[in-house]
Amino acid sequence: MSATRAGNQLDRLSRSVLHLVTLGADLLERGIGLHVIEQGIDTATTEGRAMFGMLSVLA
Repeated sequence: MSATRAGNQLDRLSRSVLHLVTLGADLLERGIGLHVIEQGIDTATTEGRAMFGMLSVLA
């Protein structure tokens, strides 16, 4: 998996909702947090994981 540059938007991270949700679960399983600066999402926090889940449906 290649690293993304800081500041990339959530909708640019994957091609489908399924891929984005799978990616989020994979990162969580590995203990890796995702910080999307532009949307203010940090999956290392409970609120950030909830926001990631909600926005991934819209992305």
